[in-house]
Amino acid sequence: MSEPTIIPVPLSPETLAALDAWIARAKGAPSRGEAVASLLAGALGSHSPSSVVPSLVTGRDIV
Repeated sequence: MSEPTIIPVPLSPETLAALDAWIARAKGAPSRGEAVASLLAGALGSHSPSSVVPSLVTGRDIV
């Protein structure tokens, strides 16, 4: 497996707070980078995301 590419992404304070809230609810307490990668992979369909995906805009769960 090749090394991952690091991509700096600016996040608003609201989005960062929503991401941190998602991490607090996630199993295994992923790092911010792991959480972003997991959410992106789920959005792109490259793996089977959990049945509950948080909305980074509202911080609420979408079922």
